[in-house]
Amino acid sequence: MPASSLLKLENPATNEIFATLAMPEANHLHEMIAASRRAFATWRWTPLAERVAITQRFVEEMLARREEIARVITQQMGKPLKQARAEVDTMAERARHLAAIAVEALADEILPEKPGFFRKIAHEPLGVVVDIAAW
Repeated sequence: MPASSLLKLENPATNEIFATLAMPEANHLHEMIAASRRAFATWRWTPLAERVAITQRFVEEMLARREEIARVITQQMGKPLKQARAEVDTMAERARHLAAIAVEALADEILPEKPGFFRKIAHEPLGVVVDIAAW
């Protein structure tokens, strides 16, 4: 792999390189998005209660690796370890809250009747989202 396609991760607190990652080529990104779309074709029909349960298991797995994740955050951002742990805890708290309200918040909303019409708002998964985050 050419050196230009490698990303060196530097700890901003120490200026030390702590990891080197291979950057995907454009065609590989397209393959990853296509694979995500194939997975979504099944995921979109997964019952909400099952998706909530999967999210809850993910949070538990993440918290089991809390210290490891916090150390990586510290390396990547130069953030004190105490703050990195709090960041992991905050993410878990938010995810748990959203999972707890999901069934009610995403329930179909029946709108007032109109002659000849049945109206409702249905919340449905829309598709794959790509997020290129600053950190």
